Amino acid sequence: MNVCQYGVPPKEWELPFLAVPERVARLRRNICAPLRLWGVPELVDAVQLCVTELVTNVINHVGAGTPTWVTMTANEARLRIEVSDPDAQAMPSLPRTASAQESGRGLGIVATVADRWGVIPYEHGKVVWCEFGTEPGCDDGQVGDPRLAQADALLTLYGRLPAGRRGGSTLGRVVVDEAATELIADLLHWFHVRGVDPDTALDRAQRRFETGLGLRR
Repeated sequence: MNVCQYGVPPKEWELPFLAVPERVARLRRNICAPLRLWGVPELVDAVQLCVTELVTNVINHVGAGTPTWVTMTANEARLRIEVSDPDAQAMPSLPRTASAQESGRGLGIVATVADRWGVIPYEHGKVVWCEFGTEPGCDDGQVGDPRLAQADALLTLYGRLPAGRRGGSTLGRVVVDEAATELIADLLHWFHVRGVDPDTALDRAQRRFETGLGLRR
């Protein structure tokens, strides 16, 4: 799909390969270079995760050794990932029942991480795609927030985030949320070891948080 907007030709990258488990790690590495060249290194983790899940779906539900193509197309607004295979019958879908949760886990991850996803069936195959927003300036008013900057710096210093990692519409949300949760858990452990009730510490932090938002007077 051509996602060109603003009259700017899209950037394109494609890799054909046989879908076997031992190729997945190499595929993840190959994805890094074009994303960094295109100026969206913050999407590397998200794209690697989605491609891994989509290719794993091909291996599990179509068969190991299936001829597969991964295509990435980017413009100023969006990055689109497409994983194509020649099987038009095994159509992926999100699980609808608890018993299907395990088999549908991969698409569940893609649906959570990407902005949107879908399937395009063809007579001789299908394309499973997902997209990420790449437009600059979509920070929801976060620029200039000193407490947010301090938290970002702390998480980076703490070793939970690579430098420059921020939340956003991609895996950044998942990575940052998990990193912050781990930091909070470690701090609660720190309070516990030093004989301070973690619940008391949380209450104090909650009061200060609400005061900062103007929720307490």
